[in-house]
Amino acid sequence: MKTITLVLLLVFIIGAQRITAQNWVNINKKEYRIKSPAGWTVDSSKQMGTDLILFSMLENSTDKFRENINVQVQNTAGMNIDLAKYTAISATKIKAMAPDSKIEESKTINTGKLAFQKTIYTATQDHLALKFEQYYYVANKKAYVITFTSELRKFDIFKPVAEEILNSFSLK
Repeated sequence: MKTITLVLLLVFIIGAQRITAQNWVNINKKEYRIKSPAGWTVDSSKQMGTDLILFSMLENSTDKFRENINVQVQNTAGMNIDLAKYTAISATKIKAMAPDSKIEESKTINTGKLAFQKTIYTATQDHLALKFEQYYYVANKKAYVITFTSELRKFDIFKPVAEEILNSFSLK
């Protein structure tokens, strides 16, 4: 009985995420564009070094973590940094910020327009097991880092919507 209840709950959550993702909001910033599901909170306050944060809705009254996607823009002028070098620097920073981190995947993706690095890793922050999916772009003397952050146990549930957001990112 518990298994059936759990399966029904997961189907409901996945379905709710897909319904939410059907209505998209275009976000146009000075240097890039990205889409967000309607209902997600858009925060452009630049808190914690971000240019933009998109927060999912809380699932219920006991939900303590809002899955999110943030965009960081870093100036690399005069640093002679390409995508490979930026990826190596990022891997070092991930380990320094979260010593228990584990990089599960890191690969370069070339879509024909602009290549980017896709990195997926896990780490613990504030006693919470998290999973991250990051896309790194290096262009116009800047690095653009788009990060999806989720509770580890919910990553696969939110991943389809998160990857739609991540894949909607484009430079102007």
